[in-house]
Amino acid sequence: MFYYYGRKKQIAKYYPSPNFDTLIEPFAGSAAYSLYGENWKKEVILIERDERVSEIWQWLIEEATPSKISSLPDLEIGEKSSEFLHIIHAATKMAFHYKTIKVTPVLARNWEISKRYMAQNLFKVKHWRIINADYLLAPTVD
Repeated sequence: MFYYYGRKKQIAKYYPSPNFDTLIEPFAGSAAYSLYGENWKKEVILIERDERVSEIWQWLIEEATPSKISSLPDLEIGEKSSEFLHIIHAATKMAFHYKTIKVTPVLARNWEISKRYMAQNLFKVKHWRIINADYLLAPTVD
């Protein structure tokens, strides 16, 4: 749904299709596998240990609307941001270590693309659940 370093968006097509009606993504991140193809139509349970990532998903599932997402401010190259959702769009594995980040052309472009994608695809995640926990606490279901 949003940019996340190490996401599986490019390789999701190589994963097998789900065999059951419930799809559990144990290291949720940006949920690239759950969003791939028709997977999003399943009962999707995201498991994410990082509280900040879980909070993004909680907001998307429970509160966000396309207009709220579209009205999020654009990023100006050169400005600084301490917003975690901006930081993870920086396209670096070091993003999780940053408290603030300077907006680069790459970050500004990723944010613009991501805002548009989130607004257009938000309807896909409204029936999902997010669990902020270690994957070992994922529910046991078929």
